[in-house]
Amino acid sequence: MTAGTLAGGFTVDFELTDHHGRQVRRASYGERYLLVYFGFTNCAEVCPRSLERLTHVLDELGEERRSLVPILITVDPDRDSPDALREYLEAHYPRFTGLTGTRAQLDAARVSFRAFARRREPDSVAAGYAVAHSAFAYLVAPSGKVVAHFGDSASVEAITAEVRGALGGDHTRIQTRAAQRTDHVDCCH
Repeated sequence: MTAGTLAGGFTVDFELTDHHGRQVRRASYGERYLLVYFGFTNCAEVCPRSLERLTHVLDELGEERRSLVPILITVDPDRDSPDALREYLEAHYPRFTGLTGTRAQLDAARVSFRAFARRREPDSVAAGYAVAHSAFAYLVAPSGKVVAHFGDSASVEAITAEVRGALGGDHTRIQTRAAQRTDHVDCCH
């Protein structure tokens, strides 16, 4: 699936540390929508491509993006400290807020979002490890309900349309599309 609403949706929550060292929860962002992506700063291809696409979505939204908080939740807590996330995001994706935490906190967030991540040990010590992970972005309403998700192949246009519809309060369109979908993905268990 490339982009779509989730029939029935599901509710998410997290307790993590942002890249400024502050403790945050989903509710910390008040009445703003969240655009959440799970990834890590040492990712060579998928994360940069996805974060770049989401940055283009933010550009397309213009002033509407003020109602949206783009978030990168790390799947690599061993390397992605708040300082490492801040340095990476400020250099490459300055609109994003990076979130990290203990392994238990990140596992709880990952399970809440139904996301997948697993550390893969390298064939050689010099290669370093990688983290296999799902490549979905999630649009989360202020209530904590995931109203849409976007796969790695979703276009900027498709994501922008879904986000714009949600930010504009067009929940009828979203609910109607969700009810009509038979190909939704209950992803990443």
